[in-house]
Amino acid sequence: MAVSARGQDSEDVLTKPSHVELVFRDSHTHIKAHANDSGYLMERLLGSCLGLISGSSWNAVKTGVEAPFLHRSTSAYVADVQDFTKKYMRALSADNNLFGKHGKLHPVRDLKLLPFLFVARVVYGPLDEMLERELRDLIPDREELFKSVISGGITRFPIAQFLPLPAVRALCHFKQRWADWNDRAYARALNAKGTGEAPIIKMYEAVEKGTMSREELLQTLDEMMFANIDVTMGGMSWTLVFLATHPAVQKALRSEIHAHSSDAATRNAYLLSSWTATPTLLGACILESARLRPLAAFSTPQACPTPRILDGYEVPAGTNFVVDSYALNIRDPFWGEDRERFRPQRWLERQKGGRDLRYRYWRFGFGPRTCLGKYVAELVLRSVVVEILENWNISLDSKTRQQGKEKKTGDEEENMDWPWDDEMWIHHPDLLLRCESVTA
Repeated sequence: MAVSARGQDSEDVLTKPSHVELVFRDSHTHIKAHANDSGYLMERLLGSCLGLISGSSWNAVKTGVEAPFLHRSTSAYVADVQDFTKKYMRALSADNNLFGKHGKLHPVRDLKLLPFLFVARVVYGPLDEMLERELRDLIPDREELFKSVISGGITRFPIAQFLPLPAVRALCHFKQRWADWNDRAYARALNAKGTGEAPIIKMYEAVEKGTMSREELLQTLDEMMFANIDVTMGGMSWTLVFLATHPAVQKALRSEIHAHSSDAATRNAYLLSSWTATPTLLGACILESARLRPLAAFSTPQACPTPRILDGYEVPAGTNFVVDSYALNIRDPFWGEDRERFRPQRWLERQKGGRDLRYRYWRFGFGPRTCLGKYVAELVLRSVVVEILENWNISLDSKTRQQGKEKKTGDEEENMDWPWDDEMWIHHPDLLLRCESVTA
């Protein structure tokens, strides 16, 4: 355990699985750091969202928004997400010249609208052309706004609200547009109620009943649509990069996909398969990619309501903890001598051995309070990987291979120095993949 300082607060950094278990076994009772210890701009943008609130407020908001993201709900989306993914890739081939004619795919820029628009469909129901276009138009402003949050400076302090700062004006403008858009999306969902009730209707009803505030709902919807899509894209893009650089694994996974595509029921079960009950190479590849490329170096700061004893030392209640994801996911000797290599088979070996990985691996959080959207995110990620590998052999673009520092292990490339987007708060690759049709 170490101590770090961020902003005006200090945090204890957890690096051992045993410490993580002691701290996070009651994560649903933890108190999240106010606005992630990120200041005024963050507080106004996401300080009241589900992921950053605690106690009774968290329970109330979670109850109001969780229905479409529960594990049992994902089976209703499995056919739709496959159809949506196929249509998206066809449109990308037709509209994106670099991909359609030259077979070059940027795994973040070219694919990020796919989970974004699918989650919008889950929450709001089908959108008309105007609503979808306006939703897309919100993305650049929201991205620039979050860059201002990350960059810090004077906007961290409450006095910023009284100053003529571009970031504060941008915040007010975005929040108004976001609120107006949601009201119109809700109105459309009401008018289309006869074709099935979109979850946004129940969410607005929860606000009307006083279960949660309008601000909590709007910020939680922002979190679902913008913040969590960045997280989903991190997992999706790095999985594709690792598969592109490991052709033997890619070939084996393609064979597994083919074996599970004999009929719709078999394919649906494959995409919905539970890692603990029916482990697959597809699931192992996603887990191994997320292990080697954690989306953030540290978890969100949060405090326990009671003292904790760690290695004989008492840590007082109210102390903020963060988890060092690299210490758990990569540096821990538990993962073996080859722990810095991409080897999905390690997950299948450990699963057969019945090893409990619950507190050894950081991805969706720990304990009772984990990421609300993890089941939908996993389903979308699996659908995209399956669709791409069924239709294309993927490899690194030649320019990317030249830029990286490569070494060979057997017949596989081990390149851990790929370019990434240093302006994003989530660790995203910034490179091109070469896609060649499997039928060519």
